[in-house]
Amino acid sequence: MGNAVDGDWPAFLGDAMAAKYGGVGIGMEGANGGTQPCRPDCSFTRPSNPGYNEDRFHAIRDNYMAHVTDALTHSFPVTGPVAAATGYIREALTGPFVAALFLAGKHFGINLMRSHENPWMVGQSVRTVVSDIRIGNVLFDGTPGEGYAAIRSGVAAAVGEGTSGGPKLVVQLGLANDQLGYLIAPMSYAIAVAAEAAVNDNILFNVSPSIGDHVMCADIALAPAVGYATSSPPTCAPYTVEDAAGDPIANVPVGGVSAP
Repeated sequence: MGNAVDGDWPAFLGDAMAAKYGGVGIGMEGANGGTQPCRPDCSFTRPSNPGYNEDRFHAIRDNYMAHVTDALTHSFPVTGPVAAATGYIREALTGPFVAALFLAGKHFGINLMRSHENPWMVGQSVRTVVSDIRIGNVLFDGTPGEGYAAIRSGVAAAVGEGTSGGPKLVVQLGLANDQLGYLIAPMSYAIAVAAEAAVNDNILFNVSPSIGDHVMCADIALAPAVGYATSSPPTCAPYTVEDAAGDPIANVPVGGVSAP
């Protein structure tokens, strides 16, 4: 059997939207959370929920398609500006499991399809992309991995979600522009997540405990570029100073960790 690439549930959902509505369907992960159907079901799942008692593929597809249908049923035209901004951050690669995958994963059938060359990797550090997109009065903040909900909450608080000068809604888009595993946030959660390693893989597929907070702060810093003033929390100060330096490590003419 040859190797295959599976788009997971975002692809399944996108295909279902295209089949029902035409055009191109795009499914994206939001913040990590308890939105997935139980495996296979559980006591707190209502039997009336779409996908109840179906296999996992159909349960996820039908459950999420119900939200798409509801959103389109209550949709209305959006007016206002459209704008986008991107930025870059660099994070130390401190997660031992992820570092091992970058170093020698290809020798064990786990080839990470990500550049090991400068500027994307320099020594034991990775560079990645952060982004903000504004459509009307909705702000989308892009996270380069599977981000925790605290990222969205931090951005929403900083831009005044729901206030007269802020966006009506902040929507987190995960796996945007890059895939660096789980973006744990706030950083203090990393200790508890690590303690659950036997039943929770989030700490294993984590570049560093600080990457979630760093991404949040970088998204906040981009908001003025799309028209939203911010009130950045004190915890963002060190990341803001670091990012303002313009990534001097990218000038080092070497790549990152890689085994022969």
